Amino acid sequence: MNKGKLSGITIFMYGLSILLLLFTIYRLYGAMTYISSLVTEQSFVISENMRDVISYYYEQCASPFLFSVIIYVLGEMNEKLKHLLLKKEQLNPESELNNEQSSLK
Repeated sequence: MNKGKLSGITIFMYGLSILLLLFTIYRLYGAMTYISSLVTEQSFVISENMRDVISYYYEQCASPFLFSVIIYVLGEMNEKLKHLLLKKEQLNPESELNNEQSSLK
């Protein structure tokens, strides 16, 4: 295989990571508009309720962002393992033949 070519599962993980990141941005925008509507309509004071505001942002955005990062890291790990296995296979091509021959005996 070509060293620069990504596997299908890795491309899927990267794509899913990007989608989750876009979803995080959408949730962040929704949280911002909700907080700003509270400020304008109900005279909500952010400085007095800073803990609630931070908690709301965290609840809305943390989980999709963390899943995005985790899936991206899993995609990176998949590629690193693939390259390690290819290097091992290139260094010891005869060991695989010996294993097949010993299993036939």
